[in-house]
Amino acid sequence: MIEHLATPAAPLPPALVIPGDLPEAAFRHRLLETHHRIKNHLQLVSSMLELQARQCRSAEARSVLRAAEARVLAIARLQRWAEREGDARTVDLGIFLQGYCDDLAGVLLGGDQRPCPQLSFRIAPLEVASSHAVTLALIVAELVTNAVKHAHASTIHTEWAPHAGAWRLAVTDDGRGLPPRAFKRSSGSGARLLAVMAHSLGGTLEVRPGRPGTSVTVVFPAGAALF
Repeated sequence: MIEHLATPAAPLPPALVIPGDLPEAAFRHRLLETHHRIKNHLQLVSSMLELQARQCRSAEARSVLRAAEARVLAIARLQRWAEREGDARTVDLGIFLQGYCDDLAGVLLGGDQRPCPQLSFRIAPLEVASSHAVTLALIVAELVTNAVKHAHASTIHTEWAPHAGAWRLAVTDDGRGLPPRAFKRSSGSGARLLAVMAHSLGGTLEVRPGRPGTSVTVVFPAGAALF
């Protein structure tokens, strides 16, 4: 059972009001201040989820909380990017996704006493809209979380790279393997969310058995909504 944090209701922060005649420099200062505030709030939520995960006796509850934390960190990573770069309209996936993968590894492997797989990542640079970068990060989170939870693997490798005129995201493990039909028949919320996110970016989901293990890929052809 997941315990609920009992905290008193806090007053909402005042809304950010930006007058139409505000000078550009002042506007950018207000905008950066907003990104900083949102980033701090998301990091607080992430810390609370991590605290609850560490206190849970149920392995299933810990897994659910850490999956939630991984999703929050994807948005927090974007706010960190915006605060640093001063512009969050586009991001370089080579930097953004690699940083997020490091965050993800810390979340999924931290605190458990059971043997943990080795996570590796290879991310190629590509400039995309920030909203697409967050969606792609959430796809990575779902795939890697599923592999950590179910594959019983010793290694899990994530790769984002161009391939045969398209771009491909692949998460490959050396675990016990998963038949493609079993993945497609899954009715879990994570599998449904993954399918919706991949489709929203114009990607096609593929599941292939490895020797050993499983490789799950999302292929984005030229002209997909991602680009």
